[in-house]
Amino acid sequence: ESHRLSVAFAGLNSHSGPLADPGLRRAVVRALDVETPVRRALGRFARPAPSLIPPGLLGHDDSLALVSAVEPPPALAYDVRLRVAIGPGFGRTLKPLVVELLAALERAGVQPEIVATTVEDISRIHVDHQVDLVLTTWVVDYPDSDSLVSSVFQSEEGAYGWLFGSPEIDALIERGRDLIDPAARHANYRQLEAVLVRDSLVVPIVYPPDGYFAHSDIDGASSSALTYPVIAYETLRLH
Repeated sequence: ESHRLSVAFAGLNSHSGPLADPGLRRAVVRALDVETPVRRALGRFARPAPSLIPPGLLGHDDSLALVSAVEPPPALAYDVRLRVAIGPGFGRTLKPLVVELLAALERAGVQPEIVATTVEDISRIHVDHQVDLVLTTWVVDYPDSDSLVSSVFQSEEGAYGWLFGSPEIDALIERGRDLIDPAARHANYRQLEAVLVRDSLVVPIVYPPDGYFAHSDIDGASSSALTYPVIAYETLRLH
């Protein structure tokens, strides 16, 4: 089993639609109740993501590990219809989790309307922005936190900057690039994630695991979170 530098997360549209209301965003984040869906759908094969930034990168913080709620999240004061986009990779590899997350929303009074599931659908919403909630997975291109935050959150160039980007987030991204001291960069990315949490913009869900099987006659099988292909085939040998 190998954990890539990747994270599955929910992104909320803070710029238009019903989730432009900060109070409703907070209610929806609580309704997602991430730990319960992850445990039900994936069991021992995964754990809820305590931080948006994956383990091994500056800014990751295991101390944010989620604690089970004593009581289930309360229902919203009124029913809300949300347009939901599900990234193809998320929907394909984490399908049981999608079912659990949507069920959690429904229990809270949210009526999810699936508006995008294919590559073509996702390309369309990046243009027309007609979506309220996005469930997707992001794989880090290179082992640096900037690869995640700038590629996803930067308001002009980030893949989902149009969904929840802001000048405050952009400033923290730029500051992270300028800093050299690792401790200062770590603190900067913690501050950036604190903004995302404060404004209920993003919910980290899980670090998706990859599983591989090797025949008992194979030696030298190993995997890496940082290389493609994941398996170093040149090291494999029969015995």
